Amino acid sequence: MKKLSVLLATAVASGSTFAADHSAAIGSAVTEGQANYTLVVVGLIGLAAIGFGLRMMIGAMRS
Repeated sequence: MKKLSVLLATAVASGSTFAADHSAAIGSAVTEGQANYTLVVVGLIGLAAIGFGLRMMIGAMRS
């Protein structure tokens, strides 16, 4: 029983060392995620515009 209480006390004391501040890493990940999202949206809008323009040109050539 004494070994269990020592083990538990050690685990609780060492638990605080694992509670590091990761707010800077999380903020950086959020910023990168927003940049990636913006890039994807701009890419999809660009592909849609290219597709629309090609369809209009092909339609104009057929008439």
